[in-house]
Amino acid sequence: MDAFFEKFLKHILVLQNYSQHSVTAYKKDLEQFRVFIEANASAFDCKNITKVDIRSWMVSLHQDGMAPSTINRKLSALNSFFKYLKKEGVVKVNPAQTITKIKSPKRLAEFVPSSDLVEENNGVLNLKHSDKLNLQEQAIILLFYTTGIRRAELISLKRDAVDLSQLKIVVMGKRMKERSIPLLRQILPTIKAYMDSEFYSSENMCFFHNKKGELLDPKFVYNVVNKYIHCCSNTAKASPHILRHSFATHLLNNGADINGIKELLGHSSLAATQVYTHNSIDGLKQVIKKAHPRGE
Repeated sequence: MDAFFEKFLKHILVLQNYSQHSVTAYKKDLEQFRVFIEANASAFDCKNITKVDIRSWMVSLHQDGMAPSTINRKLSALNSFFKYLKKEGVVKVNPAQTITKIKSPKRLAEFVPSSDLVEENNGVLNLKHSDKLNLQEQAIILLFYTTGIRRAELISLKRDAVDLSQLKIVVMGKRMKERSIPLLRQILPTIKAYMDSEFYSSENMCFFHNKKGELLDPKFVYNVVNKYIHCCSNTAKASPHILRHSFATHLLNNGADINGIKELLGHSSLAATQVYTHNSIDGLKQVIKKAHPRGE
């Protein structure tokens, strides 16, 4: 079996251009499977491996507390191995081919409560603790929270893509997909104040840049968000992506159409956006609990 393992690993490394990291992981998975089989049988013979053997291994991994995503990765390793053996004529059937992967539990998207982020006074959107942020940092936080853009999209945002007269920005998303996002009129004073400050240069192609005129460092942007959120909220995670989650969740909880949110976020499929519906359902449950006569 060692010979089969080595030939397979060499095949995926050289002919399929797998990374050395992936090859090492596949080798570990295959050896782990062999140990399991040998502990429950006299010897490991790939010609005698069945679906039952593989499913039993998966159950064993699950009982040991292994995450579904990890088990599924190991199943993929077995599937690739037996697919190779079938192609080489070593086995007639790939026993892993039709085994269904374990469904991973859906993780709720974490978000910051809107009451923690902003203060609303006469319809004007104000950042809480804005005195702890300079004008550039305020503009960064407001754009994240009111447009839902990704960190990479904010960093690469072009100066001429910010249209204050039309109240919109144009961002370049994943797979070079361009999309327009409306700007809230309430944030214009902060954006204009930033554009009039020493942090901004009308000669720079990028809307945000450092003092040297270079693109903002991703770590710097993360630290800005982290500092702000920890000033106003007890939310455990404090990253640009949490503000993106907050943007989507607050829209959905206030009745926005999920297809519209999908377009704003630049998701390629509705499935990616539907993670926020769980948060919305939790919010609706609280509304019913508080307002319905039989809610308690």
